[in-house]
Amino acid sequence: MRRQNPVWLWLAILLGLLAGLWLLFYPQLQTATFERESALVIDQWQEQTEAARSQLQSDTEGNSLLYPELYQAMADYNQVIFLEHQSGLTGASAYETPALELSDYGLESGSPVGYLTIPAIDLELPIYLGANAVNMALGAAVLGQTSLPIGGESTNCVLAGHRGYRGIPYFRYLDQLEVGDLVCLTSFWDTMTYQVVETAIIQPDDVDAILIREGQDLLTLLTCHPYTVGTQRLVVYCERID
Repeated sequence: MRRQNPVWLWLAILLGLLAGLWLLFYPQLQTATFERESALVIDQWQEQTEAARSQLQSDTEGNSLLYPELYQAMADYNQVIFLEHQSGLTGASAYETPALELSDYGLESGSPVGYLTIPAIDLELPIYLGANAVNMALGAAVLGQTSLPIGGESTNCVLAGHRGYRGIPYFRYLDQLEVGDLVCLTSFWDTMTYQVVETAIIQPDDVDAILIREGQDLLTLLTCHPYTVGTQRLVVYCERID
């Protein structure tokens, strides 16, 4: 008579198969969920921004600047850190601290200030102020003590992103960007187009590599390198063309 395998053995095999399938498809599931949530955040940001712009035009019967106090505060901040040679760019706490509190300007605290689009690697991420753990998990984050994302002469907005985290790519494929690729940054006021001009591998404490360059309008993308190791940093420099 043929001996039957015990029930526990079949259960163990089944659980093993399920665990294997979970490990196989977990990154794809995480990526799909994150991309859906990010797209929703960006859609909501666009709707709220457009509603605020429509209300402004209705109230003023013209094309007055949206959130003028916030724009001026951002412009002032960019000017100050340039004149002070970004002396506050001293470490992790400086990177993590938002330059401004959006709640001071009638916006929800911790909400996005725009979004990043990189067609060459099919990437779109909301942008937050302050490269802290919360914001880095949500999208791309502006390093404190670097220029705020409004563009302008002698500015360098540095956006940090994970090189993959919990199965989500984030800035995983930045190394695929080439000189000439386009990067777009949409703020409350404008969509600014930048072009990749240079890439570099730097040490984590190489602050000089991300400083403002006088006279230039730059967007710098920053992530860990090599992938899964992260002992260095990959930097992609982009210069504004529109």
